Amino acid sequence: MNIKSRIETLNFSYKNKFINIDSQSINYYIYFLSDEKIKIGDWFIANQLPHRCLDIVPGDYPFKVINSITNEIGFQSKHWEGNKIIATNNPNLNLPMPSCNFIQEFIKAKNEDNPIIEVIINNDNNILDVISSKRLNAN
Repeated sequence: MNIKSRIETLNFSYKNKFINIDSQSINYYIYFLSDEKIKIGDWFIANQLPHRCLDIVPGDYPFKVINSITNEIGFQSKHWEGNKIIATNNPNLNLPMPSCNFIQEFIKAKNEDNPIIEVIINNDNNILDVISSKRLNAN
């Protein structure tokens, strides 16, 4: 199945403490986001962190969530709809992962100041392959 996805990168920091980082690099997780409706069990980005939806209730803060870093349970705003994570290189989320080839292409484009911001992906057997990509400064 081919899916159009936006890409978001978040560094491994939490409260200014970097996790698994050395002095020569900044580590990032790559998140492939979809506009699909968030359902119970889905992961999504809210407040710069991945959260898992535990329940959905009526109101302005309908998503009962668990924070992937702190394991705190709370509620998130309905304004985070459209940030559903469909794939990532973050192994803690147990979602499909991008191929090594894509990660290399993504890093190269980001280092050339021409980041990939949107992709069409083919998700087969939990391996993510990029079919086409849109770069920020594409001609």
